[in-house]
Formats: sequence, structure tokens, C-alpha cells
Amino acid sequence: MGVQFGGLVSGLDTLGIIDKLMAVERRPAVLLTQRKGAYQVRYDAWSELETKLNDLLTAVNELKASATFRSRTAMSTNEAVVTGTAAESAVSGKYAVTVNQLAQAHRVASDRQTSASTALNSLIAGFNGGTVTINGQSFIINADDTLETIRDRINTSTQTLGVNATIVDNRLVVTRNETGATQISFTDDTANKPLEKLGILTSAGAIKNELVAARDASLTVDLVAVTRSSNTLTDVISGVTLTLKGTGSSTIEVKNDVDRTVNAVKAFVDAYNAVVNLIADKTGQNAKPLEKGTRSDAYNEDLQQHPFRGDPAVTTLSSRLRRLVTDKVAGLTTQYEALWQVGVSLPSGVEAAKQGAITLDETKLRDALAKDPAAVQKLFSAGTAEGDAANGVATRLYADLYEYTKANGLIDSAQQVLQVTIDRYEDRIKAFNERLELRRRDLVRRFTAMEQSLAALQAQSQWLVGQFGAAAKG
Repeated sequence: MGVQFGGLVSGLDTLGIIDKLMAVERRPAVLLTQRKGAYQVRYDAWSELETKLNDLLTAVNELKASATFRSRTAMSTNEAVVTGTAAESAVSGKYAVTVNQLAQAHRVASDRQTSASTALNSLIAGFNGGTVTINGQSFIINADDTLETIRDRINTSTQTLGVNATIVDNRLVVTRNETGATQISFTDDTANKPLEKLGILTSAGAIKNELVAARDASLTVDLVAVTRSSNTLTDVISGVTLTLKGTGSSTIEVKNDVDRTVNAVKAFVDAYNAVVNLIADKTGQNAKPLEKGTRSDAYNEDLQQHPFRGDPAVTTLSSRLRRLVTDKVAGLTTQYEALWQVGVSLPSGVEAAKQGAITLDETKLRDALAKDPAAVQKLFSAGTAEGDAANGVATRLYADLYEYTKANGLIDSAQQVLQVTIDRYEDRIKAFNERLELRRRDLVRRFTAMEQSLAALQAQSQWLVGQFGAAAKG
């Protein structure tokens, strides 16, 4: 930009004067920035509202699912003996279970060697390896194999052989993959006898070192004797999976999983209240109304705090949400037609009701679920698409909320309009700032020229004074 003289000759703070002049001329840009900021705050408020609505949508979707109301739980009085899980098809009831023995997987070991990583033909006299069978499958043992290489080769073929191998205290330990009374079968190489020399088999071909005997689980269920090869039983009580943990007695009670339903309704109430509280905050519902003639700075400050004030789309959403949770579900033939009948309602009091948040009477909800769980389910999840006479509360809420949150839905559309306005303001601010920069450069140029002119005049004055002084002396 060249040399700038900051009042060196005139004594004026020319740069300060320029800054003050520019501050005056920059006021329209400040106003444009404030207006853009108001639209940006509204855009961000829609994003925040969308997040809350998606949370509510998730909670509502849970209430549409039949599993939320039909799921069963299998409770054990002694989980050290047996635990249970129940499918929706399980019938409510109590079952006495006595576990006599757990199923075990057959486990055998070799003799102890002095090393697990040394070739066996250098540890065992006359060890030449050979071809053996494990559970009817051929398996090769080499003369220079170590316990570690045999272990690794077994585990590589575990699906084929049906066993797993480990090394404990320099012993090769072989365990059947499945529990039950079936033993691991070994057949030795008739010529070289590697399994006998390892100490897995005796000279007669029997198991030499049995660590765990193969056995089935033995139990009684309501005095009915049951034997299974596994400790996980899926076919003893219809719809119930029993997992045996130890010997002893317990009672398994199968009943409706009321807690899952209650927790789902709690999550719905919390998510719903998060939405309506956000709307109340962003619309200034509880704030003092703006008076006519409010200054622009106060108006802008209010927009920052309450970006949804007067927004008809948000007001409509708020009204729809309230109607959907308070109106009766016309057409249902069950005993429950409104949420308040199952404990979900607006609180008492004018101000509380005005806010729109709902409350849950958990005792009332549990009573309703005990009396008629099917009716509670229909109140939430009934759907005309499934043949019901009306759509339940959750079904209607889901349809309405999806229109707001889906791609190119109501929120996307609102934000697209806002973004166009924000972009327009950004373009105007950019153009205005460019003009301001040109204006500043012009002012700097003018003041610099003034300082340069004053400097030239001062130089001439000093020259004249010098000339006059010289003439006077002559």
C-alpha cells in the first residue's frame, strides 16, 4: 500500500481517525452479521430439535414393537444352580429344577515330558511317530515332532478332529470340543505305537491319563428326569433356555417381562419431555413477550435466546404432539383408550399443563399391565395396517415424527430455506467488506497525501527561513 504517515507532520492521529471513520461506515456490515447470526441460530435450533425428535422416534419405535410388551423373563431363585431366558412363546409358570450333575467334556493327558519344545525322538526312546486316529480321523505324528507342534497341528484341525489341545506342565492335554458322555476315541499306530509312548494310551489301548470323565447332565424338572449332553438346554421347557451352572435346586419362574415395558414407557416420557421442554425454551414460552418498539439490539438478543419465537411450524408441532398424547384413540375396542388411563398424563396445574411435559405414574402403569397387558399394547402399537380399527399412540407419533426427521422432510426443508438466506447474507457481507477495504485504502491514500504535502510545505518553509537568515547575515 506504500508508506503511511501516521500524523508525523500534522500531529494528527490519522490512523485513529481512519479507524473511527471506518467504524461508522462498518455499521451496516455489523447489522448484516447480526441478521445472519439470527438465521444461523435458528438453523442450529432446528438441528437440536431434530436430535431430540430422533431420540423420541427411537423411544416410540420401541413402543411399536410387540416384543416390548410380549417378552418373557425366566427368573431363577438360585442362579448358582441354573439360569434361564424365555422367548415370547414361553408359557407363564413355575418350574422346580434339581441339577444332579453337570455335563462334562472328556479330557485326557499324556505323560509328563522334560520339555514341550524338544523333538520327541530325543526325549522318548524308540519314538518314531506314526499315523493314528482321533475320533475316527487320521492324524500324523512325526518322529521329530514336539508337544508344541502336535498341539498346534491338532488345533489347526480342531473342527475335523472334534478336540482341542493345550500343554500343561509339559503334558499334552486333549479336550473334546463338546460336553456329554461321548469319549474321545484314539486308535494307535499298530507298528510304532506313538500314543502309547506319549502316555495317552496304555499297551492295551485304553486311556492312561483321564483328567475329566465324559458325562451327560442329569437333572429333574418338576420331578421329570432329564438327561442331556449339554449344560444349555433348549428343549426341556417350551420356549425357555436353561443354562446349568452347578448342582442343587432352584425354581424357574416364567412371567411377563413387565420391567422392559415400564422402562420403554419411561424412555418415551423422558424423550417426549426433552422435545417439549426444548420447544418451550426456544419459543420463549416462559419468557416475557416482546413489547412494541423493542430496540433492535434487544430484539436480536431475544432471537439468540428464542429462535423459534413466533415460528408457526414449531407451534404446529407442539400442538400436534400434545394432541397425540392426550386425545383418545377412537376405535379401539379394548378397555384402555387414552394414555392417562395407564399412568401417562399431563401434570395438574395450569402452568405445568401449559409447558406440555407429561408424567408417568408407574404404579398405575404396572396395574394396567397386570390387568390387561394386551390392551396396553394396543393402546400404544395398534395399527390399521395390521388390521386394527385404529392407530395406537406410538403408531401415530411415529408417522408424524418421521415426516419431520426424514431426508428432505419438514426439518430439512426449513433448514434449506434458512441456508439460502444465510448464504445470501454471507455474500452481502463479503461484498460490503470488500468495498470497505477499498474505502479504507482510499482514506489512507488521502491522509498519506496530506501528510506528504504538509511535509513538502514544511521543507519549503524551512528552506525559506534559511535563505532569509543567510541574507540577513550578508
